Amino acid sequence: MDDAAPIRPNSKRSTQPPSNPQSTKLELAGIVARLLSHYFAPSELDDAARKAMAADWLEDLAEYHPADVADACREWRRKPNGRRPLPGDIRALCIEHQRNRQQRMAIAGPSDMDAYARSVGFKNNAERMAEIEAVQQKLNSPVNFERLHKLAQDRTSQRVASLRPVREYSQEELRRARIALGIETQQQAAE
Repeated sequence: MDDAAPIRPNSKRSTQPPSNPQSTKLELAGIVARLLSHYFAPSELDDAARKAMAADWLEDLAEYHPADVADACREWRRKPNGRRPLPGDIRALCIEHQRNRQQRMAIAGPSDMDAYARSVGFKNNAERMAEIEAVQQKLNSPVNFERLHKLAQDRTSQRVASLRPVREYSQEELRRARIALGIETQQQAAE
């Protein structure tokens, strides 16, 4: 039975293949050989043909992590079709597994919060959390009406100050302006 000894490659999954290509090739070869042992293997193939076939499998699966290949092989064995897989069949399952994992990760959110914080403009996650806390404190603090009233007065006085004339006028200039506007007559101004 094919479920007697489960395949357990180095289980840490990654979107990148492991850094040691030789150990990866050996691990992939073992996984694929185990899968193919469940199916009819033509005995007329010589060693050179089997080596060429193994090289093709390794080339076609080299970009996937051994854990993804093991999952794909396990899934293929459990399918009821009963035929020997081609490298493309296992590749398709690896792609499906990767896509499903990426979708799950996207829903779950980023696991590296510092990377997320940098992506939204902060130096790190601690800075982002401090900013969130400061905003929450501002939103949750009671309203200080006296402070708001003083702030409004200050802003009003700033606006009024900006309306003041740039220069000071002499008494004579002001008297002439009042006469010109009809506020005073010349007789009233003379008194």
